Amino acid sequence: MPTLRLALLLALAVTTAAGAAPSAPDAAASAATKEAWAIATVNNGHGTVICRYIETLGPKAGERDRQPDRVTLTWHYDADANNGMPTDDDKAGMDELEDALAPAVEGDGFSNLALVTTGDGVRAWVYYARSGDEFLARMKKALRDHPAFPVKADVGADPGWTAFEAFRSEIAR
Repeated sequence: MPTLRLALLLALAVTTAAGAAPSAPDAAASAATKEAWAIATVNNGHGTVICRYIETLGPKAGERDRQPDRVTLTWHYDADANNGMPTDDDKAGMDELEDALAPAVEGDGFSNLALVTTGDGVRAWVYYARSGDEFLARMKKALRDHPAFPVKADVGADPGWTAFEAFRSEIAR
């Protein structure tokens, strides 16, 4: 099922979508140079799934063609414990994982986190990377001093970021 998660989300009916940049750009920085994130709420027929995704890549946009591999990390949790959403303990672990990975896989432009979905017992992170194998090696190194996280990885070729663009097209409807 983890390999199908993104495909399933693409087929979902969007109930709301709203842009949500972390903060307004200051006068010295234009929106074109800032990465902007948006949030959409999707109803998948079983419950609500929250989608956080890149709305604007900003300075990383030029790297997109150099990141042909899609890496999807999935973390399954008890959907019944908190109405389909992670508990505070699960969320803390998920945040720790994301924070530990960011400098190792994103800091030098090696990959971009493009989409994070949470709901119905699964959080999924979708990254685009220069190499799926190298991403996994960097992930292993970054997490070696952390507790074992219940995460599974799926790597596939997606040179045009077509799965992500299909997701964005569905959100725009």
